[in-house]
Amino acid sequence: TSDEMIRSVKEKQQLAEKYSAIAVDMESLAVAQVCQEQKKNFMAIRTISDDLSKDLPPEILSILSSTGGMRLGAALGAVWKRPGAIKEMWKLRTNATLAAERLAIFLDGIIKQLGETEE
Repeated sequence: TSDEMIRSVKEKQQLAEKYSAIAVDMESLAVAQVCQEQKKNFMAIRTISDDLSKDLPPEILSILSSTGGMRLGAALGAVWKRPGAIKEMWKLRTNATLAAERLAIFLDGIIKQLGETEE
């Protein structure tokens, strides 16, 4: 788990080697800690939208809000300064959408199974 976005291939590879990691998660630890303090069960299910092979666009930090939403003005400014960024950001969006769709399919199956155990 990291408290900051890991953007570069080099950083991703260093973390992978240091911790034998296959992914970096930025949100689950905080939720897990609160659940532990509250003595609540916790399970993290995550999908991956970017891999070790590509840097995230440098503009990504400025266009994402603190809640993960897109700041439209910042996105337009980023594209104005570096038009090539639009291709990178579109690819990231496509990957994130695919990851969300796969997560939805997985969760649908999990939720159905949870319902079966309560009967």
